[in-house]
Amino acid sequence: MQFPPILNSHLLRWLFFFSVLPGLSAQSLVKRAVFIGNSYTYYNDLPTLVATMASSTGDSLFHGQHTIGGYTLTSHSTNSTTNGLIGLPNWDYMILQEQSQVPSLTDAQVKASFYSASYQLNDAFKLANPIGKTLFYMTWGRENGDATNCGSWPPVCTYEGMDSLLRERYIHMADSISASVSPVGYLWSKLREDHPTIDLYAADGSHPSLAGSYAAACCFYSLIFQKNPVFIGYNAGLDTNTAGVIKRAARTHVFSILSQWQGGSQLNFPLIVNEVLYDPSNTALDGDANGDGVYDQEEDSFIEFINTSIFDFDASGLQIWDDAVSGSLKYTVPSGTLIPPNGALVVFGGGTPTGSFGGAIVLTASSSPDGLNFNNSGEVIIIKDSNGQPVLSFDSDALSNNPNESYTRNPDVTGAFEQHNDNTPLLFSPGTQIDGTPFNTTFNPPLPTCNPAFNPSAVITGNYTVKFNWSSLSYGSYSLNVREVGASTWSSFVVSGLQRTLENRAPGNYEFYVADLSGNDYSCTGTFQVNCATDISYSYNGFQAPELGRLGRLRVFNTTGGKRKYDIYLVGSQGDTTEGLDRRQVNFTDLGADSYTIYVRDAYGCLADSVGSYTVNALDTSWIPNLINAPNNSPNGFRPTWNSVDGIINYQLRIQNVTDGTLEGFITGINDTSYAVTNLPTGKLYRFNVRSRYNNGVANVVSGYSNAVSRNLPAGGNKDEEGNTAESLANSLNVQVYPNPTNNLLYVQVPEGSTLRLIDLNGRTLTSRTASSSEEQLDLSALAAGVYLLEVNSEGQLYHERIVKE
Repeated sequence: MQFPPILNSHLLRWLFFFSVLPGLSAQSLVKRAVFIGNSYTYYNDLPTLVATMASSTGDSLFHGQHTIGGYTLTSHSTNSTTNGLIGLPNWDYMILQEQSQVPSLTDAQVKASFYSASYQLNDAFKLANPIGKTLFYMTWGRENGDATNCGSWPPVCTYEGMDSLLRERYIHMADSISASVSPVGYLWSKLREDHPTIDLYAADGSHPSLAGSYAAACCFYSLIFQKNPVFIGYNAGLDTNTAGVIKRAARTHVFSILSQWQGGSQLNFPLIVNEVLYDPSNTALDGDANGDGVYDQEEDSFIEFINTSIFDFDASGLQIWDDAVSGSLKYTVPSGTLIPPNGALVVFGGGTPTGSFGGAIVLTASSSPDGLNFNNSGEVIIIKDSNGQPVLSFDSDALSNNPNESYTRNPDVTGAFEQHNDNTPLLFSPGTQIDGTPFNTTFNPPLPTCNPAFNPSAVITGNYTVKFNWSSLSYGSYSLNVREVGASTWSSFVVSGLQRTLENRAPGNYEFYVADLSGNDYSCTGTFQVNCATDISYSYNGFQAPELGRLGRLRVFNTTGGKRKYDIYLVGSQGDTTEGLDRRQVNFTDLGADSYTIYVRDAYGCLADSVGSYTVNALDTSWIPNLINAPNNSPNGFRPTWNSVDGIINYQLRIQNVTDGTLEGFITGINDTSYAVTNLPTGKLYRFNVRSRYNNGVANVVSGYSNAVSRNLPAGGNKDEEGNTAESLANSLNVQVYPNPTNNLLYVQVPEGSTLRLIDLNGRTLTSRTASSSEEQLDLSALAAGVYLLEVNSEGQLYHERIVKE
């Protein structure tokens, strides 16, 4: 059931979904979540996707959102609408989504923006929602890396580099404030690896497609409701197979390892509430939990904590509150209270605790006027750390109101709460396990610093890629710390397991060490050296530029005059290249006849193995075959025929669909002077030409194209935007346009006297001229990168070609 919005504006939308109907099963859940972010959240209406998924399983999500395109968390932290929304009480979750690029920037930038704003928003949220949970929306790397920031920050030049940084920063931030992470980016990476045919991206290579948002919603459903996403009955318009693949992937990589994402990826608060007695029995001394020989409703109440870590836990300043909203501070643990590993801390309401209590630390809340004063119902006990941040809770309302015994986990530490007497003859067991036996606090002291048995090592596994390995010390997670020799700060990575691979390490000398998550260093500092890549290779063929092993920078100099002809950043917004374009190949069609020197450097400035050189000779037109004929050989094809050229090893045929403005393709390796083209869409006008590949004994040199010939396939009747039929555009213009795409200069071969008009996508004429020769040159250097339309008019016959300016 959907209720009307409370607030209605373009900045804030509230959607309320309740499926709580008569007969709702006991397992159905109602959750409340507020989404703070930008277009990555509102694309495909992610909050509603999650709510509808929940509805399909009998659960309900009540949600609000404030999502503005391009907004950062820094912007949200000072936005009155955002702060008003997260300041409302009773949210179970606040979901934070940072602007897509920010968490992958340099450490300094991330600390100043993402980390700082997250702290502020979390503090504001917790003030109104002390038991609410902050849940970070881990986003993904852009499909081909972050072209905007690549030039100044090479680690984000690839999807892999950007995605790994996003993952690390979201996990680190969640760990820092005991928040959780919805690992959407991680799930995307697994889908990209295992199911590459599922397109997760929108056309811009950044925002999510419907499938991408569906995967994100499966993550949030798993985290918010802690249920298996496979049983979601809503496919959001995706086909059953695609939705099923995504749900199963979410089960494997999110739900099945849910503990890795709750409370941060690795770091959870080490204390748990293991047993609570809020309603001692008033039958004789059955309720005398503190063993002092006196029954007292308040004094015999207690709460038992267990330290689940392998280190002493300093409980100094831990606070016990008796209510989530209007409660008061009941007790503060005194300074110097250290709970040993696997040890227990018991806080009684008062009295004089008598007995061993399994060797647990025993305290009383006698400083509070009425002890702990736990109610039998209607409250949630809140535990806060020494900074006043809620870290634990116990909901008495979720359990029986008057049990006359304690509630305890069974089994201890890991089990769910049950009444103590359900499976044991005891009514309570403060300080001991459920059967009354002591907790095992035996623990071997930490190993000495620089333990050789830890055996950390670093191995260069590829260009700028380092793999770290170490031996287990029986800890689940570690801290890998890396810095360049001489640097003042370390880069730290939380690692689950015994290895970690870091990519995009710039050339240089590094040192590293591995520690536990408490900062104890168990490894000797190791070193490794990253060298320039040795396989930055390239080849050129005729007018083709190098094919790069890595992205970087290309320079071409005129050897005799020393004049720089090209200086191109192959990825990024610098130089004469389109922002974001992955340019591993560049056409050099405007080089004059001369000798040239070619330099190639990768993203880190490393030079290729050798400097290339190439000599451009004046074009020998004898290499260019002449088209003789190209009759239609079937309703959906034609057979072009051309003259042979001495010494030619093969030919290449180019076919362009003029009607639709698309390139049908190249047919290469033709070893004859005729080729039958078939299976083309009918009713279209096509232009085609042929070029030769000449073996000069040194390299294969590709000649220029022959003059183009146009042919129309039958069953036409199609008209262009001017109303011309395909037949009227037939074959007499012989227009040749090159290079296309182009950087600056565009050459057009046309009949003399033709009119040339360059038009933008808004229909505006940018330039118009009459051809004074058979080859016209258009200078596009003043135009922005993008797509344009070239129109040639010769005696009333029109020709159009789509031009790409890089």
